[in-house]
Amino acid sequence: MKRGRGKPFPFFQIQKSCHPFTASLEQACSRGQLLQVFCTVRPVILSSHGYGLDNMAERQGLLLKIIRKIPVKQVITERSKESLAEQFNQNKQQLEQECQQLQFEQRKLQNKKGVSKHEVAKRFQQEIKRRKDKIKWIEFQLEQLVILPIGSEITEEEVETLVEVEEGLNWGDISDNKAIIVKDGIVIQIT
Repeated sequence: MKRGRGKPFPFFQIQKSCHPFTASLEQACSRGQLLQVFCTVRPVILSSHGYGLDNMAERQGLLLKIIRKIPVKQVITERSKESLAEQFNQNKQQLEQECQQLQFEQRKLQNKKGVSKHEVAKRFQQEIKRRKDKIKWIEFQLEQLVILPIGSEITEEEVETLVEVEEGLNWGDISDNKAIIVKDGIVIQIT
């Protein structure tokens, strides 16, 4: 098997089938916790006598690097409430403008000859409905933001991080929920 672009590395295929983490990794992948798996082979460090300097290197254990999603949580303050409300209102305005633009485009296409008016109306109405559903969701978020107490945490986004997995590591330590806590734009804690 070639090691060219987009081709799997053959050592990983051999090791994957007999590696003890395979079942856990596949379960995590199926739950959406892991995005990609990278494989590297740990180099052997030899002394002048030809013996390994450390046990891990002697075993030539498999080292996996996985990309994992970690939530970024925001602590609610007065300033962050105002910022979120402004962001929600901007998104709502953008969606309303898109709905108006879609209605204009729909009228324009329906006046063309050789175009099914029913098909055009159906497709545009689906797009308009999707945007109106998003507007309703934003309005709900704005209502919730008003009643949200100061000091509570909300998940703002998810970021990807690279985690190294090797034999002997506790899978619970790797897969337990980690998060980045932000307050007024400053990272205050990484759990």
